[in-house]
Amino acid sequence: MPTAELILRCYGVVFGVLIVLVELELPFVLSHAAFMDSWVARGLCIAFVGLLDVLFDHQGAAGPNLDFWRHLVGYLVMCVGSVYTALGLLCFRKLKAVALTRIRREKIMKEEVHHLTAQKLEIERLLADTESKLEFL
Repeated sequence: MPTAELILRCYGVVFGVLIVLVELELPFVLSHAAFMDSWVARGLCIAFVGLLDVLFDHQGAAGPNLDFWRHLVGYLVMCVGSVYTALGLLCFRKLKAVALTRIRREKIMKEEVHHLTAQKLEIERLLADTESKLEFL
């Protein structure tokens, strides 16, 4: 087996194990592989594993029937990765809209706080003026 193929097979195993651990949503794994928290990143990683399986030339070592199933599984894994990526992109747009709405609300609330603070200072000034006038009476 050539060295390059061995390295690619190792990549496939490592990424496959990583995908399984991320799908279990273990906090330890997600804290160390934070990029996999995004569906887009997960989808690209899953599609990469499927692509590795499709690109390997198995050379019919176990028979042509097994090669068919290996390629079928590889294409299915690539489809799952594509669906993950598409759903992540669609959700990203919605999340962006929610984030922009939150930013707008925070801006409005800051303006209201500034306005209310100015009103409070005015009321305190008027109260102090009123108290000083009552002392003279």
